[in-house]
Amino acid sequence: RHWFYSITFPAFIACNFIVGLYYGVARAGIAVVVSLWRCSRVDLLVVPRDLQKKMNLDMAYLSFLSVVGLAEREYNPTMRMALKCLAGDGIYASWYLRRQANILEHPVASEATDAA
Repeated sequence: RHWFYSITFPAFIACNFIVGLYYGVARAGIAVVVSLWRCSRVDLLVVPRDLQKKMNLDMAYLSFLSVVGLAEREYNPTMRMALKCLAGDGIYASWYLRRQANILEHPVASEATDAA
C-alpha cells in the first residue's frame, strides 16, 4: 500500500503542474483577448469613472463623446423638423449649410414628379 502512494503522489503532482500550466496559459490568452476586445470598444470607459473625471486618461472615449455630441447637434431630426416648420423649405438654402433641400427628396420620387 505504501509503494502505491509513493508512486502515485509524485505522478499526481506532475500532472497537476502540467494541467495548472495549461490552465494558466489558457487563462492568459483569454485575458489578452478580453482586454483587446474591451480596449477596442470606445463607447465604454476603460478606466474607472472617478479617475476619468479627474485625469481624462481615456482619450478614445472623449473623442467618441465629442463625435456623438457633434452628430446629435448637426443631424438631430427633431431640430431639423422644428427649423423646417419655423422657416420653411428655404432654411437649408440660406444659413443652414450642412444640408440642402434637394438632398432630402428621394431621387426616384423627384424624377417621377418631373415626368408627370
